[in-house]
Amino acid sequence: MSSLQPTTWARRTREGRQRIFAVTKFARLKWSVFEPLSTVQVLDLDDHDEPRWTPLFDTRDGEERPVHPLGNELATNTPLSRMRVVLRAVESWEFWQDAETEPPAPLLIENQNNEPITIAQFITHFHSYALGLRDALYEALGIYNNEECSYFFCYGPSAENVENDDALFEICVKPNSELTEFWDRSVERFRQLQNRQQQSEKQQEVQEGLSSL
Repeated sequence: MSSLQPTTWARRTREGRQRIFAVTKFARLKWSVFEPLSTVQVLDLDDHDEPRWTPLFDTRDGEERPVHPLGNELATNTPLSRMRVVLRAVESWEFWQDAETEPPAPLLIENQNNEPITIAQFITHFHSYALGLRDALYEALGIYNNEECSYFFCYGPSAENVENDDALFEICVKPNSELTEFWDRSVERFRQLQNRQQQSEKQQEVQEGLSSL
């Protein structure tokens, strides 16, 4: 059975349309949450419709600047300047209940100027937050070989709850060894999405040409 069952890429994409979090955009990322930001890659297609993975950040001068346009896009489908974020596996770890203690506080990303949070900003803040929870995540997931883990999905509030400042965005990560199929499917879905977009643009050009006659 596929490691991605029962939640399929297509199902997550459909759900993403109803969610605030920009699931479809984040599905283009290879983002190992504990690795340096310079390792985050974005899926593009070359002139032959083949996948090309390019860096999201430029960190050569010691600063994390997004160099891919995706980094400047919004992290949410509805612009938000405040987000509360947790690592899903750590937040739901039964250890906290057994120990009668609270899980780690959520990460708070908040722009005082009400500017919407971008993908690059979200990744930068979450990276620092996740590093402090690495040991807890490994124990919660039963990982004992220090395997790297990457972003897989985000469970978050729906569009109807956009005004709820207390709503949590729960980031789900998986060991990289379990994500090969996910990344392969992401390539195929992105290729299909790009093809549909190109067809739509061509149809629009034809309609505009006919309307000008």
